[in-house]
Amino acid sequence: DYYADHIADESRPFEGLEAALDELERQGCRFAVCTNKLEWLSKRLLDQLDLSRRFAAICGADTLAGHKPDPVILRQTVARAGGHMAATIMVGGAGPDIGVARRAGIPVIGVEFGYTDVPIAELKPDRLIGHMRDLPAAVESLSSVADSGLSTFMGSEIAKNDRPELTAAKIIVSGGRALGSSEKFNEVLTPLADKLGAALGAS
Repeated sequence: DYYADHIADESRPFEGLEAALDELERQGCRFAVCTNKLEWLSKRLLDQLDLSRRFAAICGADTLAGHKPDPVILRQTVARAGGHMAATIMVGGAGPDIGVARRAGIPVIGVEFGYTDVPIAELKPDRLIGHMRDLPAAVESLSSVADSGLSTFMGSEIAKNDRPELTAAKIIVSGGRALGSSEKFNEVLTPLADKLGAALGAS
């Protein structure tokens, strides 16, 4: 269709991206793409930008039948790239990127020039960069924290705006008095809402 045929007409890598990847590759980093876009369209775009060769794995919504922020798609992408979650750092510019990193228990670098309705700083990534030239230093700082044993990345943390508001949600998970207590409510319903990407309500 038209979109697929013209996918790279106006697309360009962010300024400084290739230099940043070169530097990180010299440091021994391996790269993978985990996207909610379709894999074949993502590969077509990256092929036309001469970037596919840089990635050990490119996985989309149709690759693994999942969407960010479900951590399964991220874990499987890392596995396909031959990596390990304990040595993985997520880089992204929107809520699903922050959310999938939090749920997978890995650090995340937010980019201020992504496509998001919510300012990325409000989603509280572990590091925030305004230009791709800053990416290697951000990766190094997170790697240093992890190596020092001081990291405290929590996989269960939910990023702001990760769960939809009740008024905008397509799925609402709700429970009532039968659960007996707020602790039971959180124990039973919160994981279900997280899995479905649903809003959480009480009745």
